[in-house]
Amino acid sequence: MNKLLKHTRFFPFLLVILSLLFVALPIGIAYAAQLFEHYNPDPHRTTGITIYKNYWSAQTFTAESAHSVTSIRLYFERTGDPGNVTVSIQGTDGGGQPDGTELASETIEGITLPDLRDPIGWTEILFTTPCNLTKDKKYAIVVRAPSADVNQGFNLTWRGYHDGDGAYSGGNYEKSNDSGLNWVSDINDDLEFEVYGEETPPPAPAGVGGEVYPVNRITLVAPWITLAAAIIAGGVFLISRKAYR
Repeated sequence: MNKLLKHTRFFPFLLVILSLLFVALPIGIAYAAQLFEHYNPDPHRTTGITIYKNYWSAQTFTAESAHSVTSIRLYFERTGDPGNVTVSIQGTDGGGQPDGTELASETIEGITLPDLRDPIGWTEILFTTPCNLTKDKKYAIVVRAPSADVNQGFNLTWRGYHDGDGAYSGGNYEKSNDSGLNWVSDINDDLEFEVYGEETPPPAPAGVGGEVYPVNRITLVAPWITLAAAIIAGGVFLISRKAYR
């Protein structure tokens, strides 16, 4: 009997660990980032836009719903070391071009990007501070690499697709040769991109008695509770056999 008590003293510790799993794992599943706006045709690498010094590139897109942007994936290739590369989400002006207002921005080391000889060029940029988008509003993904020098063979290429008629209807390729002060629209081309984030929940109606939009935690944790019960039952059975053997 003492052997059984010796083993069962670890049960409280096990229950604490499982309780943390019940809370953390379902939340992680419920709020995993999902793909929203995107343009990723196949085959890739049909068109390449070179980014260096004051030559910036952008791809505009229209938010299909109200959601946050936690990360984006772009089809990059580098030659040599293009230096620091800054990727940002900007709003657009009345002409549908980047307006210079950065809603989210991250800078990455260009040397870590896929080499020109690398067959897989997708790079994910995680935003430390996500931004929120408004449904049906147009935004721009802007990329710059001011230290890159095409004359020295150090540059960045953002791959796209010369579709001829603007296959992605929600936006288009934009280019600037003066560090984003002025932009020229190319409605026949699009650069490859994927936008990830989370749906923005609808606002609760004002006033007492308004509707609430809760997360159904019972549905989320039920599988984990079942698994935990099976583990505990199996552990008790094995310990009991050992204690009374």
